[in-house]
Amino acid sequence: MGLEVSADRILHIEMYAKDAYKERHGKLPSRQNYRNTQAYAYHKNDLDILDAAINQVVGV
Repeated sequence: MGLEVSADRILHIEMYAKDAYKERHGKLPSRQNYRNTQAYAYHKNDLDILDAAINQVVGV
């Protein structure tokens, strides 16, 4: 999307995305190793969840 967001907004995006994913699938997304840390992994079919969460937090 080409947006820059603060760390605080990233946490909010993650929170909204996890809630939407759990509502859709009944469980939280899996976590995978990414650059020496753990990150939630979303399937390409669930990218609409991430887009909606970003739009909700950033308001674009």
